[in-house]
Amino acid sequence: IDEQIALLSKKWKSERYIVYFGTFTNTYGDIEELRKKYYEALYHPKVIGLAIATRADCLSDDVIVLLRELNDICFLWLEIGLQTINQNTADFIRRGYDLSLFEDRFEQLKASNIKVVVHLILGLPGETREDILKTVDYVSYIMPWGVKLHLLHIVQGTELETYFKNESEFRLLEMDEYVDLVCDCIERLPESIVIHRITGDGKKSDLVGPLWSLNKLKVISEINKEMDHR
Repeated sequence: IDEQIALLSKKWKSERYIVYFGTFTNTYGDIEELRKKYYEALYHPKVIGLAIATRADCLSDDVIVLLRELNDICFLWLEIGLQTINQNTADFIRRGYDLSLFEDRFEQLKASNIKVVVHLILGLPGETREDILKTVDYVSYIMPWGVKLHLLHIVQGTELETYFKNESEFRLLEMDEYVDLVCDCIERLPESIVIHRITGDGKKSDLVGPLWSLNKLKVISEINKEMDHR
């Protein structure tokens, strides 16, 4: 935490921080070990909250009880990778759980006043614009605290890379398509939902495509211009 504060302080001056347990599945493990890690982060004098990323199928009753405990003492939000409501797509990407399980866990968290951020991926194989907007409309209906919009990108050494190279009908979104799609999503989301992310990219050395995603500032600039135009 101290190393990251030193790094971030060069760009942003702040005296308070939220620790982000972002990589992999951060509610997967022994409940006491999870409690130890979360509280260790909160013991830091400059830390006022936690952001915890996980999966719907790794939210046991014990974990939800722990999250309620944390929610009472700090600023907390939980991130869940929904990605899509299309079951065929969910099966293809091996999400690992049905929409009904997501809904059950989401309702438990919402009933506990725990802020939830839902992750969506735009451009998944086989999904049309209508499929993507149906997912966005669903998110608008359930009203999470926040949403993250991700661009599908392909990295080396994955099964998706093999699929991309062998399936001629599967293509990645072009920048103008993605910009237009993101703006459609933003227009459909209620103003009260916090939009935490509007694009994403992979590590340059591992990225197969789309390569235009590496210029994140340009992508964000194009989204801003399109929103101004609309």
